Amino acid sequence: MAGRKLSIALEEGFLGDRVLIRVGGHLLAELEDLSTRVQIGLARTVEVELPDGERALSIELPDKGVSATVALDDNPPAYIGVSVADGDALTVRSGEAPPGYA
Repeated sequence: MAGRKLSIALEEGFLGDRVLIRVGGHLLAELEDLSTRVQIGLARTVEVELPDGERALSIELPDKGVSATVALDDNPPAYIGVSVADGDALTVRSGEAPPGYA
C-alpha cells in the first residue's frame, strides 16, 4: 500500500464541524468549521497518502463525540465518502470511482 493516495469526500450533514482524519493513529488532516454546501452535497474533499502498513482509517468529529473507523486491506479503495447521519453518527461508503458532484 506504499504511496497509495486516498480521496476522502466529506459529504452530507456537516455543520461547522471540526474533523480529524487519522490513519493508524497518525493525524493526517485537521479541518475546522467544516459545513456541507447543500447545493452540491459536499463539504470538502481531502487527499491523503496512506503510510506503509497501516490498516485503519479513522474519521472523528471530536466536538460531537462521533467517529468511524474503516479497515484498510492490502488493496484499499481509492475513494471514501463520509456523511453525518442524524447529527450523531457517521456513514461511510467506499469505491474505486470518484463520486460525482454538481
